[in-house]
Amino acid sequence: MKLLYKPRPTTMKWFPPNDLIVKVNFDAAFKPQNRESFLGFVIQDNQVLVMGNGVVVNDHVVDAFLAEALTCLQVLDFSIKMGFQEVVMEGDSRTIVVKIQKGT
Repeated sequence: MKLLYKPRPTTMKWFPPNDLIVKVNFDAAFKPQNRESFLGFVIQDNQVLVMGNGVVVNDHVVDAFLAEALTCLQVLDFSIKMGFQEVVMEGDSRTIVVKIQKGT
């Protein structure tokens, strides 16, 4: 698994993955007053065909960090269940990316 962190510039250009790899773009939102998180994701192949997408609402989420971590975990689990062997995960939470790359 390769996880990338790309800060959101004012103009963002999406690049497709190489050959048989799929790219998963994901993001989360956190609503502290209700302790809810909302995640969205899209999986695309190198021809930019959508291979899967979804939106999930999670209850009992205590903070924004957990919302982002849960999003990454749920999207990765979905990708594995879809049968993808090589996945590039791309999200905007630097903290999550750094922790996953370090194995913590």
